[in-house]
Amino acid sequence: MSLVEAARNYGAPVVLTLHDYWYFCPRIQLLNNNCEVCSGPEGGTKCGWCIPGFSDDSNDTGLLTAPENREQKSVVKRMIPRGLKHRLKTMLVPEIEDLWELREEIALLQSRNLELKHDVERLYRASSHYSQRFGCALSALNKAYHLITPSNFVKDKYATLGIAESRISTITHGLDIDRFGMKEKTQADIIRFGYFGGLFKHKGVETLIEAFANIPADRASLHIFGDCANREYKTRLATLPGFEKVILRGGYSNANMPELLAEVDVVVVPSLWEETFNLVVREAFL
Repeated sequence: MSLVEAARNYGAPVVLTLHDYWYFCPRIQLLNNNCEVCSGPEGGTKCGWCIPGFSDDSNDTGLLTAPENREQKSVVKRMIPRGLKHRLKTMLVPEIEDLWELREEIALLQSRNLELKHDVERLYRASSHYSQRFGCALSALNKAYHLITPSNFVKDKYATLGIAESRISTITHGLDIDRFGMKEKTQADIIRFGYFGGLFKHKGVETLIEAFANIPADRASLHIFGDCANREYKTRLATLPGFEKVILRGGYSNANMPELLAEVDVVVVPSLWEETFNLVVREAFL
């Protein structure tokens, strides 16, 4: 962000092209940690809930996210040897069992309260940091001579931050129309659905695979064109119901898009985030 001010200090005119929401969303796609569309940063105060791991020296990015999914081990479970616990629980006196469970519940509540206090302190620091970040971003946007967005949708998003619409121009991406018009679609006995793009969660690939799971193989096929750089995520995709019916076509070059599009009947864009300008949709139209 400081590049804008540095350029201006040298008397250079500055134009920013805004292809995503990075200036007011550190996650870039304006999705929260549940992959739901965020209504906005509210001055950066909401961002602390989303990205706690980046707010201080801790690498525990799951500290404030989805606490219900974290294993909450009580003080008793950590401190009492397993053998002694087993002997207490298997004694024939019911009152001993009840007493043990009561102690477990009390200790668990104490443990959670300590963690909650720590979480609140972390959240306060994170919110403060992201509020400062939001202020710096807004300053950078206002110091630029002009802003360019690829769609009116993105223009409206940035205008809601308080940036004058007169300082924002929409210039859509250009495409070589003739290159696509030279190809005719191939024929097949079943409907061929196609996905084009990187295999990322925010792109909705999981949603697409799960939706396709109930489609009979003799009625339709699903071709996925694109690479997955994250091995862990690729392994996760492989465990989804219906993945065995997916035809993975691997990475591709944009120069080959006309030929690849000619091999499918329906292009699906299941993105979870609000795309700023979707080239695949326009290429499919062509």
